[in-house]
Amino acid sequence: MHTHQKRAEKLATLNTSLEKLSNEQANKLTKECIQSALLELMKNTPFDKITITDIVKHSGVSRMAFYRNFDSKRAILSDMADILFGELYLILADYRQHQTSLTCYQAIFELFCKYQENIHILLHGGIHISDFLVHTEVFSKCYIDVDFRIRYKDLSWWGALDSIVIDWFEQGMKESVEEMIHVCNDILPQIPIVPIF
Repeated sequence: MHTHQKRAEKLATLNTSLEKLSNEQANKLTKECIQSALLELMKNTPFDKITITDIVKHSGVSRMAFYRNFDSKRAILSDMADILFGELYLILADYRQHQTSLTCYQAIFELFCKYQENIHILLHGGIHISDFLVHTEVFSKCYIDVDFRIRYKDLSWWGALDSIVIDWFEQGMKESVEEMIHVCNDILPQIPIVPIF
């Protein structure tokens, strides 16, 4: 069988598989394509210079599909940040039950390393941890009926962590994860106790 026939068969199989996706799966795939396209474009083009048309062309999705998932290009970055914060929240919720501060910081910095490329791009796009943190639904739920002093203490931790992570990334992540764990453990206020929902 010739190579082009094999490719045609593979493509037919792939198209059949895509047709079987549920709406939820298709929307997830569309979002991932859009996010990947923006990340790829931001490697060579400043965020402010990228247009929706650029993203749509690069992602291979329709303009209508774009607007079904996002209302702006900034919303793409916010969605990516929410994913990162969701994982960070899980680490903090686990800390409440099982971890020491050292193991919690280790999990946090391993998460930052896992999303290293995305974090660089988010920072390049002008989004910091603190930019999306205080506006998220999860964060708001954490502080219903909580003394304002606790809220401000926890906000100081988030702000300090944000500054440290930004500087660490901007300086090329020269310090090891192990060094960063100990720096944070030594100088930051107590890790916030995040409620479990």
